[in-house]
Amino acid sequence: MTAERESRATATIAMQKRYPRDVTLRDDRGVSLQLMSIRDYVPFTRFAKALPRRDLLFEEQDITDSTVLDEWMRSIRRGHAATVLAYAGEAIVGEASLTHSRTEWMRHTGEVRIIVASDARGTGLGHVLADEIFACAGILGLERLTAQMLEEQRQAKVVFERLGFEQVATLPRAAVDLDGKKHDIIVMMRDL
Repeated sequence: MTAERESRATATIAMQKRYPRDVTLRDDRGVSLQLMSIRDYVPFTRFAKALPRRDLLFEEQDITDSTVLDEWMRSIRRGHAATVLAYAGEAIVGEASLTHSRTEWMRHTGEVRIIVASDARGTGLGHVLADEIFACAGILGLERLTAQMLEEQRQAKVVFERLGFEQVATLPRAAVDLDGKKHDIIVMMRDL
């Protein structure tokens, strides 16, 4: 086993020791946090398909597409990504994902994405998921996190600013949504 693969395997084991974990949200709803695995494929598909179309417009990839989800699962198995899911009963109500760069000169960075179901917004779940993904990033030895969003996702920008991210760039007309409309991308960054 190469040193890199051994390091990823050790980090995966350390992350697995954190989960499952139960937390109570601001609305007194209990959720169970766990690392995503193949057993979550069907519940995640239901979660993704239940998201409002507007939320899906802002995703880098179509997370309702089984091909995208299959590749995501492969990335998790290889140790190139980590996803923390929040379950309320049998339903997923939120997810936070961390994809760490495999580019040699950016291996100290990871990209964060957080999605919360409409009915779980305003409960503090986004912050809970962010804290969990920051912990995972620390276990993986990452030093810097990035997040990207479309400029009109103002609420997402506010949330990431509260989490300590700063806007470092704007990429004009760099995104094309599912309807073919072009949007500016905001790049935000946070050191761990």
